[in-house]
Amino acid sequence: MSNTLYWECYSGISGDMAVASLLDLGADENVLREALQSLPVSGFQIKISRVKKAGLDACDFDVILDKEHENHDHDMEYLHGKHDEAHEHKEHKHEAHSHAHRGMIEIMDIIRVAEITDGARKIAGRIFEILAAAEAKAHQVPVEKVHFHEVGAVDSIVDIIAVAVCLDNLGIDQVIVPVLYEGKGFVRCQHGLLPVPVPAVVNITADHHLKLHTTDVEGELVTPTGAAIVAAVRTSSQLPKQYTIRKLGLGAGKRQYECPGIVRAMLIEEEVPKKEEAKKETGFAGKVLERAGLNFSFTQQMIHRFVGDEEQDEGRYRSKVGNLASIVGIICNVLLFLGKFVVGMVFGSMAIAADAFNNLSDAGSSVISLFGFWLGSKEADEEHPYGHARYEYLAALAVCVIILAIGLNLAVEGIGKILHPTGIRFSWLTVFVLIASILVKLWLSHFNGHLAEMIHSDTLRATSADARNDCLSTGAVLISALLVSATHVERIDGIMTVVVAAFILYSGYGMFRDALAPLLGERPDPELVAKIEKRVMSYPQVLGMHDLMVHDYGPGNQFASLHIELAAEMDNMKAHDLIDSIEWEFQKKDQLPVIIHYDPIVTKNGETAELRKYLADMIKAYDERLTIHDLRIVPGDTHTNVLFDLVLPAGYEGDQEKLLDYVKKIAHEKNEKYICVIKVEQSYV
Repeated sequence: MSNTLYWECYSGISGDMAVASLLDLGADENVLREALQSLPVSGFQIKISRVKKAGLDACDFDVILDKEHENHDHDMEYLHGKHDEAHEHKEHKHEAHSHAHRGMIEIMDIIRVAEITDGARKIAGRIFEILAAAEAKAHQVPVEKVHFHEVGAVDSIVDIIAVAVCLDNLGIDQVIVPVLYEGKGFVRCQHGLLPVPVPAVVNITADHHLKLHTTDVEGELVTPTGAAIVAAVRTSSQLPKQYTIRKLGLGAGKRQYECPGIVRAMLIEEEVPKKEEAKKETGFAGKVLERAGLNFSFTQQMIHRFVGDEEQDEGRYRSKVGNLASIVGIICNVLLFLGKFVVGMVFGSMAIAADAFNNLSDAGSSVISLFGFWLGSKEADEEHPYGHARYEYLAALAVCVIILAIGLNLAVEGIGKILHPTGIRFSWLTVFVLIASILVKLWLSHFNGHLAEMIHSDTLRATSADARNDCLSTGAVLISALLVSATHVERIDGIMTVVVAAFILYSGYGMFRDALAPLLGERPDPELVAKIEKRVMSYPQVLGMHDLMVHDYGPGNQFASLHIELAAEMDNMKAHDLIDSIEWEFQKKDQLPVIIHYDPIVTKNGETAELRKYLADMIKAYDERLTIHDLRIVPGDTHTNVLFDLVLPAGYEGDQEKLLDYVKKIAHEKNEKYICVIKVEQSYV
């Protein structure tokens, strides 16, 4: 069951309000305290208490700084660059004192050494990345030059890591935030008066498509930390139409405004009416069958009886589901073949007999699928260390060949029927058999489609689509019988036979092409590629990713390899531990073995970083499909070698020599000493 959090931000949101709401929701206070005690940051204590806000009992989370770090509500004031040693905030004046500055590298080091889970680490890193990007945009400086002032940085670090720890502790996997309520007017900071919402909040909400609603409250309701938290963890802005609230938490703010000053955190569960649930599950076929009054519980009963629950070995479960689908397909299609063939022969309808053989081919397809699932479920052995799952692809290919052969045979018979038509005897029994066939095929389409989603099987998806297409071809036969009876034009039967044959050939060709593609080595699913990239890049220490390859050894039996870029200054043991964590997460959550190689990237050399961005942007402008990676500079007395890999898409049709000349030219224009040493690679995704 999804653990869905709904944050109601009618009084805005800040870091401390978010933490307090999650603690009130049930996050473990002891886990949070242990995590914060592990931070390599001094000068703070936390206080967790109960307060009254607008008569409501709420949790209050307070970061108490020592005198040197005293804050006076600086949530939005981790300012960058030069600052006044004495500055004014609201009614408070601060004596002149020196402050340390922390950049993103220092912040990420704090997060990295904190004794928190990898999940919490990713959330915290993502929040700070969003904050840094917003501030960099506001001040027009590179992200790497953004420095978080220590006044405001300490409690912001604590707030952000506390939110990450609490979200992870609660096991939240979905976060819904429909809108952020904001005040109006101005707030004072060290740079003077700023309009509400402040620039950082404007940048975050714009870049991450967060909705703002302006209220009549004079003041700031949404702080940059609060906005960054929402931007980092929100998965949806849309509440379910119906839901139940499992638990409620209230987090108190510090500022006194006309509004209550609380954020409500709710664990919710979507309520789906049974009829809507059935429609959502069954799609087109289900809707038609529902109108016919058929009950879907039969499908669920079969799955429960012959497959069992999902809490079993994945390979065994997949095999059981595939076997069930195949056996049901064999039984239904054989019965349909017998019924249609008898009716077609008795009443002299070649179109009905042709459609009967289409059902027989479907039964044969199910037999081959049955063998495919059985052979594909065999364990890996010494001669086949990658398993036998590709048998499913071979089975699908064999089915397609049978379909094409039957389609050709029917086309020949149909043409003969057009040239030499024979009489057809109309019968309402014929109509009944064909309508029954359509209903059975609709159910088979639903049945196979449901099982396909359970085990993510392309074979069963194709079977489901084939059954739905059979409804159309059988409908054509039904129309043929009615038209011949009404017009007495006997050639219509032959024409419809050819139409059905053409449909079978067209569908067979499409399925043949799809079955052959993974055996030849097709491009991996773009959704899988995007998922891999998103997960890898969610680790804040990862600077880039390239050379992704996905090797397909059959359904549910894939392997991936990729390169990630990490800061060259990072400790090797920590880099190795990070890679282990990423590989382990893929194995645990997706059963996807991933092998990761890492490339060290020099981050403290301004010339290298600037040249890398310059070349990447210029090459992208030449052709947006092109990328570079592994750039490094080797200076010499007379020239400087610039070494990097240039990645081209598979089947690149451009002039490679012209492209290389262009790259060398733009590098030379940047610096006359630059000599490019380029390794050209092909992308596999």
